[in-house]
Amino acid sequence: MSEMAASLSQFQLQLGWQPDRLWHSFREHCLPHLAQKNPIRTEARLEAIIGATFELANLKGFHAMTLRQLSDASGLSLGGLYGYFPSKEALAASIHRFIRVQFEQVLMPMIKDLADGQQLQAICRYHLYLSELMQPWFYFTFMEARHQSEALRREALALSEQVDRELQRGLSLQGQVDQPVIAVGLLKHLLQGWYLRRSHFRKAGIGVDAYTDYLLDRIQILCHGETSNDPTSRA
Repeated sequence: MSEMAASLSQFQLQLGWQPDRLWHSFREHCLPHLAQKNPIRTEARLEAIIGATFELANLKGFHAMTLRQLSDASGLSLGGLYGYFPSKEALAASIHRFIRVQFEQVLMPMIKDLADGQQLQAICRYHLYLSELMQPWFYFTFMEARHQSEALRREALALSEQVDRELQRGLSLQGQVDQPVIAVGLLKHLLQGWYLRRSHFRKAGIGVDAYTDYLLDRIQILCHGETSNDPTSRA
């Protein structure tokens, strides 16, 4: 049984986090059809495309962005861009899909390898840590979901409901909790609050570790009526 990471740095070590490897994973899971002649160049172009997508979405909204504008911002020709993403729908779907991959194939195996009493803490802690490492991805999927196609909205809703179920499962392992549906909604709101208002907390000098520890103490009050600053003491 694994030990729960108690800080962002510990989480990065357990995860083997390497930012450059993110693009290899993205290509592997979301664009497996791309040619493998020059993987390094391919991944560099993906980084440019996705980075420009996030910037343009923040400036004007993804729904108002054109592929021509994305071509200019990313430095790729329009034809080159089409070689990666034939449409905005395909681009958005790939971003949403990658978040789901991170949750299902990265976070959940790490969480379920922990003791039952740590499951709820780990769901919240690891969600916050991953959203810190991938803040533009989380922000995009939340803010732009309502503007996507019906199929993509259903996919985003399915992932949101999956997170709700895992929070509910973690709460149930803590024992009897009053109003579990309300409790899950409150926790979900606080998890989203970090990546939606990260700049606000940074201006106040609050980092993800402090935010996470505060949230986990609120969970202890919710579940047991007590607090503890030691994230490893509640097994």
